[in-house]
Amino acid sequence: DSVPLNIFTPIPGTPFAGGDPPGPMEICRIFAVLRLVLPHAMIRVCAGRESALRDMQAFALASGLNGAMIGGYLTVAGRPPDRDRQMAADLGRTYSVK
Repeated sequence: DSVPLNIFTPIPGTPFAGGDPPGPMEICRIFAVLRLVLPHAMIRVCAGRESALRDMQAFALASGLNGAMIGGYLTVAGRPPDRDRQMAADLGRTYSVK
């Protein structure tokens, strides 16, 4: 019912430090395909969105996601929650804390 999606983020000192994450448009296409495959699931993007999607985070939400996890993650700091709330408002979406 609920699908949290993490985007690969290369972190120095880990075995995959030299890996390349997919580009922003490829990530948006992956999200759109997941929406088609899982039409009734609550799909949200979590870790990696700031670094992998960069300025295209709003496009990711518009590509079929229900939401995004905000704040910090286990190994990666997120951006300030106020910026994500503003992005949701700019997209005409409401936000809630769960």
